[in-house]
Amino acid sequence: MKQLGSVILPEETVWLNQFNYAPVRQSVNRTVSGTVVYTTQKLYGGRPINLELEQGFAWLDYSAVSELMQLAEIPGRTMSLNWEDIFYVVLFDHSATPYEFKPLVGYNKVDQDFYYGVINLITV
Repeated sequence: MKQLGSVILPEETVWLNQFNYAPVRQSVNRTVSGTVVYTTQKLYGGRPINLELEQGFAWLDYSAVSELMQLAEIPGRTMSLNWEDIFYVVLFDHSATPYEFKPLVGYNKVDQDFYYGVINLITV
């Protein structure tokens, strides 16, 4: 199951950067004498999670999109992301665009359409 807050995501939702993250960072500095000093540290939180609902495979209805948009308007609002029974505490990544949805068909009435796009989150 894939679920963000109370919104159930389609099974075809893709975690774009799932395997493009390491929770360790390293910096390299030199002392005045020229010796290399490596500093390595484990990271806590701040992991980007970019979810994609592809146009041909995964869509949300208007009520789900509307709910996500309302959640994104609450500064610092944390949510639970259930990704195939692994749980993360996340919030919308406002350092980028937190989401981008496009209508699948483009009906005159937005509440009758389905939407695809990207949801940008970050772990807490």
